[in-house]
Amino acid sequence: MGIFLQPLSNNLKAIMSQIALLFVTLPLMAFADTTPASLFEIAAQEGVDPFELYAVLIVETGEDSDGDNVIAPHPYTIRYADGVVKRLSSEEGLRKEAEKAAALHPHWTIDIGWGQINRKWQKKYFQDSSPLNPYNPIDNLRIAARVLREAVDSTPDRILGLGRYNTWNDEGTARWYGTRVDFLATVLKKRAARNEVAEL
Repeated sequence: MGIFLQPLSNNLKAIMSQIALLFVTLPLMAFADTTPASLFEIAAQEGVDPFELYAVLIVETGEDSDGDNVIAPHPYTIRYADGVVKRLSSEEGLRKEAEKAAALHPHWTIDIGWGQINRKWQKKYFQDSSPLNPYNPIDNLRIAARVLREAVDSTPDRILGLGRYNTWNDEGTARWYGTRVDFLATVLKKRAARNEVAEL
């Protein structure tokens, strides 16, 4: 599980306080292989809120990889059905690891990239006929945006819609997930607003 998928506390206020502390030094955007422009452009094209999309990526694969208290999503992350997470260094490495795992454990669900695109639930993107490559960071980002759009459009309940990015089968878990994404997106929006004022 990603750092923000791990339960921190049963008390919602305590959870939010702990998450907020992690964001004291979080930059607005800290992508490894893309730029803020790519995120905003793709979010606009796919009709999703860019801050909610970025929050999803943080929840899915956020980590402090350099020990500098900066949490950022990792583009070459793979998560296995047993919960083991590996972070690779390249698109090709991610593909090879995923194909090896699929061959050894064909019934496993495997999550790919910083959007954690699932080989079972989003299998159409893993077919040769797909114009998008889930192992590529930019394409993975676009797929994540489409999955998020479908989830949010599925219900007028915003929190539940955000949570359906993670699961459609368990409303409690979906709301737990959606609450975190909503909170992180709100933090990012506030930081963006402060940055814009500072630049005036």
